[in-house]
Amino acid sequence: MKTKLILLAVLCFQHMFSQNYKGKAFYQTKMTIPNITSEDKNITPEIAALIQEKLKKNFEKSFVLTFTSSESLYEEQEELGKQDVNSGINIMTFGGGNKGKLYKNLKTSMSLSEEDLFGKEFLVSNPLEKLNWKITGETKKIGDYLCQKAICVIPVTAEQRKLYEERKRKNSTKNHTFITTEPTDVNLVAWFTSDIPISNGPNSYGGLPGLILELNDGNTVYLCNKIVLNTKGDFEIKVPNKGKKVTKKEFDVLIKEKTEEMTSGRGDNAIMKVIR
Repeated sequence: MKTKLILLAVLCFQHMFSQNYKGKAFYQTKMTIPNITSEDKNITPEIAALIQEKLKKNFEKSFVLTFTSSESLYEEQEELGKQDVNSGINIMTFGGGNKGKLYKNLKTSMSLSEEDLFGKEFLVSNPLEKLNWKITGETKKIGDYLCQKAICVIPVTAEQRKLYEERKRKNSTKNHTFITTEPTDVNLVAWFTSDIPISNGPNSYGGLPGLILELNDGNTVYLCNKIVLNTKGDFEIKVPNKGKKVTKKEFDVLIKEKTEEMTSGRGDNAIMKVIR
């Protein structure tokens, strides 16, 4: 009986403590780009290598997750002095990391993200994805924090396979080349710490009993390199409000329509990178 009371007191204390938790987690991202091949004679091995390097640098970014126990804001940090050499190749990415801001509300299980689609701003709402995490029991230290390993498999959807087949058929257009790979199941590997009892993490990820400090989704690695807890002074998470309000499904339709428009045989020469 005494043991149960002690456990209950610990759980209550942890709940009260997490209620007041707030802070910032800083992440670096790196992306693995598959080898680029194309039947387009204009894309030589040298150009393919240049495209691959440009794509790789495009996804090596710094982000900050500002969080409380119930909400968060994930946004890219501007890096001063970082210049992109103009190679004459225009690369457009669909479905990549958020270039704007990603807001998550853990109480309502909803997210809002600012997205830009060819100069037009959209405010995209989407339910937070419920992932079927399995905690393995494996542990390691990340900085000063003891982390536990969790894994999850996200199966390929019928819609993803259908979209891939459509892009393969349209990949013979003269003005555009799609660099895309056949969709496969996504194997997530996350390392989270219960020392920070916040069910959150980088980008749209979360759902574990602690903050995710490292995550690999097969293409991208997110690594937290700095944490600042209980920030002093004013602490406000501003909900994104720029752009036309649409749902994730509506935004996906807009992307598909724009893709079809760009591959209709008109427009500037471009290389399009399509990722999950």
